[in-house]
Amino acid sequence: MHLTTLLLATTTLLTGALSADLQVNYYSDGGCSDYMTSIHPGTGGSCVDYVWTGSNSINIADCTFPNGACTCTFYTQPGCSGAKQQVVYPNDNCASNWGRGFYSMKCSVEHGL
Repeated sequence: MHLTTLLLATTTLLTGALSADLQVNYYSDGGCSDYMTSIHPGTGGSCVDYVWTGSNSINIADCTFPNGACTCTFYTQPGCSGAKQQVVYPNDNCASNWGRGFYSMKCSVEHGL
């Protein structure tokens, strides 16, 4: 009976980890309304260089981590440098850099926010 409970708990944890996701959307306006495209940058805190021509704002559109809050820091230059804006999903979740957009990001899951 204990083995069955342990296997069920392990399966539940693995299923949650496999279904976890963070999606970032790019928008043409400055207020995260006019959708252009999306990417899935991961949550390991690594720098991801990505720019979508014509984008002016960006947000975390989806975060499916049941025990944490997704955060991303968006940078105005490649290599996670330059001016930056941090957003937390689902609150305070639109970063705008009108006329230039964002060129890189670091995303992670924070626990205890």
